[in-house]
Amino acid sequence: MTKKKVFIILVIILCCICTISTYFVTQNNFYYPTHKKIDLMPILTKENFNENDYKIILEQTGIYSPAVDELKKEPTFIGDMLEFQEKYYAPIDITKTNMSFITRWDRVMHSGKPQKVFELAPYKNGDIFLTKSTYTFNWRHGHAGIVVDDVNGYILESLNPGSVSKLQKIENWEYYTTFKMLRPKGISQEMRDNIATYALQNLKGIPYNILAIKNFEQPTKITHCSHIIWQAYIPFKMDIDNNGGIFIPPHDIARSDLFEPVQIFGFNPERAW
Repeated sequence: MTKKKVFIILVIILCCICTISTYFVTQNNFYYPTHKKIDLMPILTKENFNENDYKIILEQTGIYSPAVDELKKEPTFIGDMLEFQEKYYAPIDITKTNMSFITRWDRVMHSGKPQKVFELAPYKNGDIFLTKSTYTFNWRHGHAGIVVDDVNGYILESLNPGSVSKLQKIENWEYYTTFKMLRPKGISQEMRDNIATYALQNLKGIPYNILAIKNFEQPTKITHCSHIIWQAYIPFKMDIDNNGGIFIPPHDIARSDLFEPVQIFGFNPERAW
């Protein structure tokens, strides 16, 4: 099948999805913790945590064991964890705002200005950020980015039609009402740094196209938010698409066995997406 035919088929499929989705209004998809808020001090003051301790901490804060262990090395550990818990359980009032003429995103607004809703756990190069807070024609496709400069706080993103992939401040992700941080497992931090360096050197300035399909040729000529992450990992023999299709949306990355969760906010811990 020629690339032109593939492109036409994808356009038809996308149009069908957009048309159908207008009849099924997707709500904000925000997950509020179902476990009763408890006093974490008896756990946080322990010298070592067992499996059940990590489970409770996750239920109360949205922080998984890799980040817990890293935070525990800091003198501010207890205060930090209590702050994560406070944010995790804080009431949230979501407003649907315009991102473009067809795309919207869920935000928390105060006096007409967006507000940060959570705090990021420690992140590293190669980490993947995901959100379900953006949608087009009520199709909640979400958004994704890859951490490429953990020292200076930059993430590589492909944002919307008419733009090119570029660096964004990582702290901007604290404005999303849903968030998931994933970390590649089974590889060294040196390799994760190499993945980030490759993305920095080869994947900036690429035009956005929602119909971008997998391209094993490097570099790609068009991309979108989750596609660019796949392109960053593929030179390192890592296909992060969980179902092997020609198109890769954010939820395919969320379901990949190559990653482990580090932090969630507004995501159900029992579900990948």
